[in-house]
Amino acid sequence: MVTGATGFVGRRLVGSLLAAGDDVHAVVRRPDHRLGCPVTVAEDPLDATACGDAARDFRAEVVVNLLAAGVDPTDRDPERLVAANVLFPARLARAAAAAGAKAFVHLGSSAEYAPGPEGERLDEAAPIESERLYGSTKAAGTLLARSVGEASFLPTAVLRAFNMFGAGEKPHRLFPAVAGKLSRGEPVDLSAGTQVRDFLSVEDACAAIRRMAAALLAGDARPGIYNLASGVPLTVAAFVAQLAEILAADPALLRYGVLPMRPDEIPTVVGATDRLDAAIGPALQTDLRTALTVAIDQLNLERAHHVDA
Repeated sequence: MVTGATGFVGRRLVGSLLAAGDDVHAVVRRPDHRLGCPVTVAEDPLDATACGDAARDFRAEVVVNLLAAGVDPTDRDPERLVAANVLFPARLARAAAAAGAKAFVHLGSSAEYAPGPEGERLDEAAPIESERLYGSTKAAGTLLARSVGEASFLPTAVLRAFNMFGAGEKPHRLFPAVAGKLSRGEPVDLSAGTQVRDFLSVEDACAAIRRMAAALLAGDARPGIYNLASGVPLTVAAFVAQLAEILAADPALLRYGVLPMRPDEIPTVVGATDRLDAAIGPALQTDLRTALTVAIDQLNLERAHHVDA
């Protein structure tokens, strides 16, 4: 059973699970979901009891929580972030255990880590965020979900996602924003692009989530926290340059240095992947050029569907 199933990652995960032959049930807020699987419509998506009832009715073996608030940087209401990111994962873990689920997977975020030494990969033991609202609430939710899972004898894994990209992202995100402008021949105002990030396609991320769920069920992976990352450092400038090359766009459209760096910009955010690699194998399965090409094709399809609609 998947919560947050209509979001960017949720839609891809449901599709990935269905393609693999899994029985999938989703909890959604609206009936017009078009997910291709049975759903429970919940008026309040943060009602963990209703989600637990759905898990019991569906006889879910694994509950995957993708629901979160604050992914959009303009969404910073403290009460909303605490309710969605801190309290709901723990309540859902408890409800999943009571419903008879055998494993719980929660999607965390690299924002849970405090800024580390420049140039170093973040491992799962790195200090967690305590000042930024989104990161600190996600970190608190991870700790609570893990502790409730442990207390409920429910094997629980948290996958801290780094920079996932793909079709279906919010328009303000790097991939859709840059790809959209380049495809229209418009200039793209950028910062210097020296930020080093860890990019992973959403398809590879969803495949890793599925492998982790299967490994928890089989007892082949230990409960705990894992970085869902490529482990490959890449500057933002190199990422968008690759996009421009695939789209055959004029490199002069990429206007580096026009935008200032954000005051809270972190120079390097790259994950250490040793723990995940040992548990289920590397999350990174697709080279960047292939992953970007696939994502662009999917983005074009989505735009075509939108125009037809």
